[in-house]
Amino acid sequence: MKVNTKALVFAVTLLMVSASVIALTAGGSIDSALTDNDARKKPPPPPPEPVEWNKADLQPMMPWWNDVIDVEKQSYTGAGSVVVIIDTGLVANWRDYFPEENILTEYSRSYTQLLGIDNVAYDADTEGHGTACTGTIIGYRLDSDTDYWINGVAEDTKIVMLRCLYWIGGSGRNRITSTQMLDNWAECINYARSLKSGALLSYNMVISMSLGYSESNANLDNAVSAAEADGIVVSTSAGNEGPGADTTAYPANLADTTSVAACGYIGLTESYGLTGIWTDTPEDNFANVFLSDFSSRGKVDVAAVGQNLILPYYGGYYYISGTSFSCPQTSGVYALMFESHGAQSVAWLESYLQSTAMDLGYTIYEQGAGFVQADAAT
Repeated sequence: MKVNTKALVFAVTLLMVSASVIALTAGGSIDSALTDNDARKKPPPPPPEPVEWNKADLQPMMPWWNDVIDVEKQSYTGAGSVVVIIDTGLVANWRDYFPEENILTEYSRSYTQLLGIDNVAYDADTEGHGTACTGTIIGYRLDSDTDYWINGVAEDTKIVMLRCLYWIGGSGRNRITSTQMLDNWAECINYARSLKSGALLSYNMVISMSLGYSESNANLDNAVSAAEADGIVVSTSAGNEGPGADTTAYPANLADTTSVAACGYIGLTESYGLTGIWTDTPEDNFANVFLSDFSSRGKVDVAAVGQNLILPYYGGYYYISGTSFSCPQTSGVYALMFESHGAQSVAWLESYLQSTAMDLGYTIYEQGAGFVQADAAT
């Protein structure tokens, strides 16, 4: 695919900073390092053989990135909520990572396929970004010498995956403009709204968008506003253009979205191996939590973990960073809040999330109201 050099590509529209592959054996070492642009060029490996497994048979482990927001100190699981993820889709072997019952396959779609841009189904993605976002929310099976279940934020939440247009460029009839891309994001939101008023009426809904661009779009503005009016939370990545001022991406800079900045944890910014995933972080001590340099500044509502998580990706598990992952972590917390507080308005939910966040000492343009706390929010 030819790409317009002036347009945003995968590394930018999908708000991920970096991804490097990890070999999850007892030692847990990095085999190689790839930027996300390199990941696009890498030829796809053959699809792995499907694995039979049962979540109940796996040893559950709380990852440090959910420990630090105190997921383990509350009892909610996100039951009764659905998170609609607008992203790249799921990898073909997603069933190796996630329980089938969590993914609402009958409502998931590939707009790149429906629009005739490519023939990639929602569950045939070769990027991995949407899979990583899914694992952030509901957790995932970790395939190593011993299999583990890595706890998610909201493990009983249902997922609808919408593969969207997430790049600009190309040639001929398959060329994608910025307007087409943003219009498609609006179309995805409006489809989610139709589910909320129809087939998924009984669910509370969060839309999770780890996407961003530098231009605005009237159709997307209207779709976001309409979603809030429908009681649907739209959780968005603030962007990875920090530390400069006024760098929040669109649509995170809209008043009707929750814009999420990214944080890291001192001592867990480099390779930490398999057992480092479940590093126990001190309770009620946030001295080691810091705002990531790459996290965009400007219109920010809250912050969550977005630096150096280990998540399922295309072809394995990766150390991965970006507001792409602080966004779905916050989406998962919203699912917990719906279960705890019921079908409140979006304004009430965001206000309560902010009022219970931990002040890390940064400005509101950097951290928003502060660092999300799952137990306090529920």
